[in-house]
Amino acid sequence: MLNRTCAILVLFLSMSLPAFGQRILYVDPAGADIDGTTWARAFNHLQSALAIAQPGDEIRVAKGIYKPDRGANTTAGDRNASFRLVNGVVIKGGYRGIAQLLNPDIRNINLYASILSGDLGDNDTLEVINNTDDNSYHVVLSSNVGPTTVLDGFTIIGGDAFASAISTRGGGMRNIAGSPTIRHCIFIDNFAQDAGGAMLNDSNSNPILINCTFSGNWAANSGGGIQNTPDSNPRIINCIFWGNTTSSIVNNLSSQISGGNPVIRYSCLQGWTNGQGMGNIGDDPLFAAPLHGDFHLRSQRGRFMVFKGGFGPAEELRVSDEQTSPCIDAGDPGIDFSAEPAPNGRRINMGAYGGTYQASASFWKMSSDENRDFVVDVRDLKLIIGHWLEALPWTFAKEYPPSPLPPPPKSGTTYHVDIIRGSAVGDGLSPETAFNTIQQGIDAAQDNDTVLVSPGVYDLDYQLNFYGKAITVRSASDAAMLRAAYGNGIGVEFSSGEDSNSVLANFVITDFDIGIYIINSGVKPSSPTITNVTVVDNIYGLYVDFSDPKSTPNISNCIFWDNSQSDISSLENQPLVSYSCIEDGHNGPGNISRDPLFANPLDYDYHLLSTQGRFFPNNGYPAYLQKLWVLDKRVSPCIDAGDPRINPARELITGGGRINMGAYGNTPYAGRSHWVLRGDVNKNGKVNFADYAAGAANWLKIAPWLYERQGADYYTSQNNK
Repeated sequence: MLNRTCAILVLFLSMSLPAFGQRILYVDPAGADIDGTTWARAFNHLQSALAIAQPGDEIRVAKGIYKPDRGANTTAGDRNASFRLVNGVVIKGGYRGIAQLLNPDIRNINLYASILSGDLGDNDTLEVINNTDDNSYHVVLSSNVGPTTVLDGFTIIGGDAFASAISTRGGGMRNIAGSPTIRHCIFIDNFAQDAGGAMLNDSNSNPILINCTFSGNWAANSGGGIQNTPDSNPRIINCIFWGNTTSSIVNNLSSQISGGNPVIRYSCLQGWTNGQGMGNIGDDPLFAAPLHGDFHLRSQRGRFMVFKGGFGPAEELRVSDEQTSPCIDAGDPGIDFSAEPAPNGRRINMGAYGGTYQASASFWKMSSDENRDFVVDVRDLKLIIGHWLEALPWTFAKEYPPSPLPPPPKSGTTYHVDIIRGSAVGDGLSPETAFNTIQQGIDAAQDNDTVLVSPGVYDLDYQLNFYGKAITVRSASDAAMLRAAYGNGIGVEFSSGEDSNSVLANFVITDFDIGIYIINSGVKPSSPTITNVTVVDNIYGLYVDFSDPKSTPNISNCIFWDNSQSDISSLENQPLVSYSCIEDGHNGPGNISRDPLFANPLDYDYHLLSTQGRFFPNNGYPAYLQKLWVLDKRVSPCIDAGDPRINPARELITGGGRINMGAYGNTPYAGRSHWVLRGDVNKNGKVNFADYAAGAANWLKIAPWLYERQGADYYTSQNNK
C-alpha cells in the first residue's frame, strides 16, 4: 500500500515539472509587465500569465497579493472573476522575485507568501473578515483539469460565495469536473452561503490535496472546509482541517469535511473520532498564531515565523515554543521528508509547511537515545561507557572550593522593585506593593536582605549606593537595565567598606561615565561580589580606586564590552576577576576576550546569540510576538563559559550544565545550549549506574514510524552500517 502511494506521489511530482521545450512564465508585481518570459519582464498579475499558458507550462509567482479581477481579460470589481486553472499547467508560489535585487528564484512560501485574495475592494481585515459583499464569489476555479494541473504554495483567502447566480458553494475554490493536485496551500477565511466555505468538489471532481491547511473557513449549512457532491471523492494526505465552522458553530467533523467519500490519510481533522485509522488524528494542531495568519506548528525544538521589526523588510526567524504540535512527524511515513530542516524525525509533518524548508523541527524525546538516531542501541551504550563516572564540577562539593558567590542568606526580608507597577509610597514587601526605584529597596534593606528588581529600564539620575550593607541586589527574572538618565555619572557605587556579602547580580549597566565605581571608605576597603552583570557602552566599565586601603572586589561571570576608555581600570591593585568576557583582556581563570555576540545592542538587547535558543523580549509589539525564544545561526562564546563550580539549576530548561556569562546567566532567560556531558541520560551532572539503568530500560526502542516506513528489518540494517 505504501509503495503504491509513493509511486503515485512520485508520478505527480514528476508531472509537475515543465516538459521539454515548454515555457516558464513569471509573475511579479515588481516586474515590467511585458511578456512574462523573465523575472525582469514578469507579468504583474497572475491572470495575465494564465491567459497565455499552455499545457506543460510552469508559472512562477513572486511574493504579493493577487486579485482575480486584475490583469488580462478581466474587469475591475467583477465578483464573478476567478483564477481559472489551465489543464496541465503548474502554478508555484512563494518566490522572492526581483524586488530585493537578490536571487529571484529563491523559494520560501513563508517569507515570500503568494496570496490569492478575493478581497476585490481591499477592505477586508485578517483578524475579523468583514466588508465581503464586494469579494470574489470563487477565488480559484478548475473545470475539466487533471492531476498534472498543479497549484502549489499559495494562500487562498477572502472568497465569498454569497448571492452568486452560479453557485453559493466553494468560496475559496470551486472544482467542476476538476481534479487538480493542490500542494502546500493554506485556505483561510473563505465563506459560502450554502456549503463548502473553502472548497466545493462537484460533478466527479477528485482533487488530490497534499500538505494543505484549512482553517477559519465558514459555510452556512455544511462543510466549512470542504463540501463534496456524492460523485466527488478527493484524496487528502498530510492535511490539517481545524477551526472551520458552519452556522451551528459546532466544530465537528462535518464542519471540516462533508459529503462524498473522500480518502483521508495521515491528516489532522477536528472532530475525528475514528481512532488512528490510516494515520488520522483529532488533536489540536497547535498553530502558532492562527488569528494573525501564522499556521506554523508550535515546536519546542523550533519553528519559523515572519517578523517585521520596523527597520526594513520582514525577516524569517526560528523560534521555540513551550509546546510541540502532534502534527509534527505525523504525516505519511512513505513520503519524502528530506526538504524539512534538521532536526527532524525522519518523517514528514502534516500541514502546509510539511515537506518544505519551513517545516517545524522535531522535539523527539526518547530517554537514553543519546546520539539522537531514534534507536536505543549499542551506540548509546558506548556513549555511556565512554564517559563512565565523568561528572561536572558542581556535583563534587568536597573536591572543589566553594563558589565565589555566597549562598543565599538563611533569613532576611525580600524587597521588590518594579519600574512599571511600583510606586514611591509602596512598602516593597510584595510585588503588588513594590517600590519604583532601586535605591528605595536598598535604603529599606538590612543585612541579609534581598532586593529583587523586576525587568525594565531604570534611568538613574544618581548612582546606586549600598552604604556598606551586606545585601543582595539582583534582577528578579529577565535582567533589568541600569542606564544613565542624562548620559553621564556613575551607575553603582561601593564606597562604604562593603565586603563579599554585598552582592550585585544580573544587571545590564550602560551609558554611564563609570558603570561601577569602587573606592574604600577611608578606613576600610570596599570589596563587594559582582557576578553576572553586563557592563557595556560606558566610558569606564569598572573603576577601582587605588588608594590605601586597597579594595579588591570579586568579579565573576561578567561581560565588559565596548567601554570606550577601559573595561576595568584598577591601576595598582588587581580585582579578582574570573570566568568573565573582557574586551581589553584580564588575567584570571576562565577569562576570555572574544566578541560576546549580543543579540541587538543598538536596541539595548544584550541577550546572547544561541543556536539552541535565546530570549527575545520584543517589548512594544503584540502579545503573540513577545517573549519568544529565537534560534540563531551563531552561538555566543559566553554561553556555558561561566564558573563551572556553580550549579546552573536556574538554566536547566535546556542548559549545558554550566552557567553563562553576562547579565542573564544562571537565570531562566539565559541563552540555551546542548547538555555538555555525553552519556548523562538523567542530566544530573554525573554518568553512573542510573544512566546505564535508563539505557537498559529503553533497550532497542525505536521511533515507530521508522518501522512503518521501512519495515521491521530497519533496525537490523542500521546496526549493520
